[in-house]
Amino acid sequence: MNLKILFSLLLVFIGAVSKAQDDPQIDLKIGFSFYKNISRNEFNKMPNLNMEVNYFISRYLKSGLYLGASYLTNWKMTRDSVYKVYESSGGSLAVYYGANINFSLLKILTKTDNLKLDCYALARIGGRYIFAPEDLLVSGNDFIWGSGLGISYQFNKKIGAFVESIYGNNYFGRGSYYSFKEKIDFKYGIVLKY
Repeated sequence: MNLKILFSLLLVFIGAVSKAQDDPQIDLKIGFSFYKNISRNEFNKMPNLNMEVNYFISRYLKSGLYLGASYLTNWKMTRDSVYKVYESSGGSLAVYYGANINFSLLKILTKTDNLKLDCYALARIGGRYIFAPEDLLVSGNDFIWGSGLGISYQFNKKIGAFVESIYGNNYFGRGSYYSFKEKIDFKYGIVLKY
């Protein structure tokens, strides 16, 4: 199953690259965020390191692949005579992967391509694999998605910074209810353009 998802995402990226303009431009985003991790029914945050490679398809649109990793506290559930009991079992590695698309909102309003400031809408789809035995609270493969808004600022032609606000399911509580606010994550990082 994981191989099929990865192959499908690779086909999406190759299709986007093959339809791109004659003067290609690639950007590399290296980011950091804090995803929610559920621990004894109280939210705490865990760091997530991630990287995106995007290819400019047109003046307004870029698409690419992303990869990220987190280390989360995982729990083993056991039962005593009446209650569920959760015991800490250490940590588990979570790897994120998928495809994303960014649509520049600011370039629609302006006639110039060399903006230092950009505002964009984004969407992503992919998966998360948690390396853990099946008897732990979270393990295996999950489908994840997200959409949101981002702002980037280019210091020069090659280096910039970005902030993104993403609504989606990057949290780890399976079967739990989360409010709208709890499903929003922020991502910060640098942009390198080639």
